Parts: sequence; structure tokens; C-alpha cells
Amino acid sequence: MRATGKEPCEGNRNALTFELAKALRSICDYSLDRLKKLIPRYDNFPEDEYVRTLQNALDEPRKGINYKLQKVLSVLYAKQEGGGGKLDFAAENAEPPQMPKTLPYPLNFLSANVPEIYRAAVCESVFAPLSVYVHGVKMRYWDGVEHEPTFMSVLSAKMSIGKGCIRQPIKIILEDVVNRDKANRDREGEWKQKNPTSKQKRDKRPDDICVQVLIDNLTDAVFNQRVADADRNGHRYLYTCVDELDTLKKITSRGTASEVCVIIRKAFDNSNHGQERVGADSVTGIAPLRFNFNASTTNRCCQQFFSREMTTGTVTRLSMATILKPDNAPRPVFKEYDQEYKDEVRRLTDKLSLLSGEIDCPMCNDFAERLCDENEKLASLYGSEPYLVLSYRATVIAWLKGMLLYAMNDETWTDEIQQYVEWSLRYDLWVKMRRLTSVVR
Repeated sequence: MRATGKEPCEGNRNALTFELAKALRSICDYSLDRLKKLIPRYDNFPEDEYVRTLQNALDEPRKGINYKLQKVLSVLYAKQEGGGGKLDFAAENAEPPQMPKTLPYPLNFLSANVPEIYRAAVCESVFAPLSVYVHGVKMRYWDGVEHEPTFMSVLSAKMSIGKGCIRQPIKIILEDVVNRDKANRDREGEWKQKNPTSKQKRDKRPDDICVQVLIDNLTDAVFNQRVADADRNGHRYLYTCVDELDTLKKITSRGTASEVCVIIRKAFDNSNHGQERVGADSVTGIAPLRFNFNASTTNRCCQQFFSREMTTGTVTRLSMATILKPDNAPRPVFKEYDQEYKDEVRRLTDKLSLLSGEIDCPMCNDFAERLCDENEKLASLYGSEPYLVLSYRATVIAWLKGMLLYAMNDETWTDEIQQYVEWSLRYDLWVKMRRLTSVVR
């Protein structure tokens, strides 16, 4: 950096270092360590003051990539031989974006019991089970389209790397719903016992039976019954968690990846789902599909599962995460999920259960619109149509996470929520571009 042709010196080095750090922070993944490697300590800048200046720049509200930096990057890459003026996503993004060190409520405590390498996976996984408690709630995106808190989360990583880290937080979050489901299953079982198929005049099935957490082996009739029940009893969400993505095939009678992908697309848009049958004993009903899930898988299985669905919009409707374990990482040690943790989760889910009507957050909408503008510029720099296509719904998903965090934080928008929303978007896109790269391209 130069100031009027001269290197920054005492008198202007603070201001110029601050401005340079603020301009470069986005391409350094908002990492202090990366900024320190990139920006010199001009004119014997005292170490503590230098670090404080960089940190102040990182703490400034985020507004996307600096415009001047975009122009510089465009010129630099336009000069690269054979580069055509475009960045290479794979070359420029070998590592995923670094998760913010300060996480918003409640992600900080929900992920506190796992080692650092698993925190991103846990944070991204909890939105799906948390939203099971939200019903009858609408959120309006900046383009005017209404959405509900739909989160279909896929954790794609190597075998035996620790994907099970998400199970215990999910189990604790769902405890109240699972207990309620057990009571409803018992009532349904009693009704079936009293009303066998052979009975000429059967009692009407109780309308208030609603089972939300599904097992991973269903017929179409049972799935459609659960969809209708959930809609009739307060527009509630169905949910399932599977240890392997391929197991989702069992939630339909057809047992195919193609049918699962149809359900994913319908669920994201809350489109009508169900069946109409003539028989008096047949399940008949059509209702908006509200279905969230968590699924784990290996990278190869993930590619194979979605290999024929890259042009259908299925992948764009997913929230994806991964786990990267450094070669020298110590053996993971997990903390105990004690009663204090469970009590805090219950306070949170009780709060979610009380939400109703339309939740509005102009700050979240404005930020999401700015992210859309930034996505278009990044896609242009990368020369990547897949990046642009994936970014549309990825931004909606990140916005939904921001809206849910906003609601859980007593409808208060914070810098921590904003930083998480931006990171979640970039992280989701990074995983999709890296994990599905051979399919996307």
C-alpha cells in the first residue's frame, strides 16, 4: 500500500492500515491470522497497536466485498494468461470460510460440547430440529415471497470422521416432541385395535392425532397421513433424522432417490402433497408438505445420490455442511450434555412454540438483498454459472436461519447474527461447489 507514493509511516499508518484491512478482510475470510500475513507492520508499528487496528477493521459491520477490491481483482485476473479475466473457484477457495468466533444465541451453547472441528456441523444441523417447534409462522423474503422455516440439512464428510457429533444435540432438542408423539402413537394404536379393517362400522379416526418425528421406514399412505395430520393440527413440520442419506429412500413406497428429490423440492416450496383414493379405508388428503430432515453421508455417496438431479433444483434447496479434520488434530473429546444444557434447550424450544403469525425483520431482508448483489459479482469473477444458480436459494436458506435466530433472540438483530448468516451462506456454497464439483461441472 502507498500513501501519496510513500509507504505508510507514523502519523498515517493507523488509518491506512485500518482501511487496507477493512478492504481485504473479505478475501481473508475475516481471519486475523490471514490479515497479519498479508498486511505488513509499517514503520515499526507496535505489535499490540497493529493487532488492535486489524481487529477493529474486522469488527466493522460487514457490507460484502469492497468495490475497489473487486475492480482490482478483475484487472489482475484479466491479465492472467489464459485466465479470461475469471477467478478459479477451486484454486481460490481451497479452505472453507472460517466460522465466526463469536456465535449468536443459541448456537454458542448448542455447539459448546463438541471439539472445534465439529462446531460448524452442529451449528448448521440444529436448525432443522428446532423448526419442528415452529408452526403457523410465516416470513416474507425481500422479493415479497412468503416462506416457512424449512431446513433440509445434509452433512457430507469422509467415513469415520465423526459425523455422529450432531446426534446428541438433535436428540435433546426433539425430546419433548418425541414424548408427545409417543402419546399420539399410543392413541392411534388403540383406535386401530378397536377398529379393525373387518369391522363394518368403524369409529372416525381422531382428528387431533399428530406425529411429527418419523421413523425411516414408511409407506406412502402413512407418510401422506402424517402430512395431512400435521397441517390440520397447526401447520406443523414433520421431521426425520437418518445416519445415511440413502436411508431417506425408505420414507416412500417407491424407494428411489428420484422420489426423495421430488419430496425435497415440494417441501422447500411447501407445495401440496398427498393422494386421493376411492376406497373408504384408503388414506385421502392433500396438504402443504412441511418436512425437514437431517441426513449424513460420505462425499462419494452424496455425489451418487444427486448425480441425476443437478438440473432439477434439488441440491439448491438443501443446506449442506462438512467436517474437515486436520492431520495433526488431537483425538476429539466431547463434553457431557448435563441437565443445565437440557434445561436451556427446553427454554429455547418453549419460546419457539409460542411464535405465531408473520415475523418481520427489515435488517435481515436488507442484508439478504446485499448478499444477492455480492453473489452476482462473485459469480462473474469466478466465471461460474453453477455458483450463481446455487447462490439464489442458498441465500434464502441463510436468510431463514437469520430470521429464526432473530426470533430466538427476542426479535433483536445483532452483528453476531449478521456475521453468521453471511458465513453460513459462503460455507453452504463452498460445500456444494467442492463436494459436488464433479457433478456440477
